[in-house]
Amino acid sequence: MSEKNTPIDKRIPVTIVTGFLGAGKTTLLNFLIKEFSEKKFAVIENEFGEINIDSELIVSKDNEIFELSNGCICCVLNDDLINLLYELLDSKKEFNHLIIETTGMADPGAVALNFITDFGIQQKYRLDGMVALADAHNLKQQLEEVEEVAKQLAVADLILLNKVSSVTPESLVELKITIRNINQAAKLYTCDFSAPKGVNLLNLKAFSAKFVLDTDFENYEPVSIMKKGLEKEHTHSDISSISIVMKGKLHPIIFDNWITLMLFSSSIYRIKGVLNMETFDKKYIFQAVGSQFVGELGPEWKDEERVNKIVFIGKKLNRKIIEEGFAKCML
Repeated sequence: MSEKNTPIDKRIPVTIVTGFLGAGKTTLLNFLIKEFSEKKFAVIENEFGEINIDSELIVSKDNEIFELSNGCICCVLNDDLINLLYELLDSKKEFNHLIIETTGMADPGAVALNFITDFGIQQKYRLDGMVALADAHNLKQQLEEVEEVAKQLAVADLILLNKVSSVTPESLVELKITIRNINQAAKLYTCDFSAPKGVNLLNLKAFSAKFVLDTDFENYEPVSIMKKGLEKEHTHSDISSISIVMKGKLHPIIFDNWITLMLFSSSIYRIKGVLNMETFDKKYIFQAVGSQFVGELGPEWKDEERVNKIVFIGKKLNRKIIEEGFAKCML
């Protein structure tokens, strides 16, 4: 299908913003509201009592919906996200982008599942991507003490390493490697004051074929830094990435059964892959969040070797078991 004839996706894009306490989520939210004045945001907060949308932006309050001076709205998440998403649509308030800011301890993957598993929501909203903020000054200690910090990084499509001026250049290099060892598939940027100028946060299209195709699957191994002749480990967490590059055609039913079993029996948080499925002449773009996975056909295989490329992100992953299981899905 030509680009001219490609139907326009009129669904409302959704950005999930996550990060541990103090990472700078609220500051980022205020930055986005002011920086993209042409946008009509709807913002869902689930810790609104502790969060401060700039008071100068708030012009009125209707129950739990705050109207902002630039036409955006902000509302409080109680218990049921699905109902709130429909309520926003029924409210007749105009908005063209939804931002969900999770609590510092929340699992953003669980929030994302609402946009993957609910058919009605999928007709109205499009999950654009998950953005995770990390506090450069405290990240190392947080990773050692709180598992949710690594999990938030693991499921992200884009990671903002914030407050980078508070650490030395050497520490910044180590932090980047630490993040890469947790999630090699995400885009990684640095900033101060949660102000990532020039970074595409609102049009990631992270669940599109193009985004997955741009992932660097190859030549990845966990990295350590050599310092004073000693190798320093930079995992700080049981959560890591495993990238597999393997030739061969996948049997769709065997792969489907295997991946379903893996997602329900292992602590896998995110999967992205470009696969050579036996039944298709096109690249098969595969993604999983939590226990749910989606797939779509990408571009045709050209004069290139048909190689499967896939990355698994999760807790206490066993490379040998995953590689052997994946290999058994081949014809």
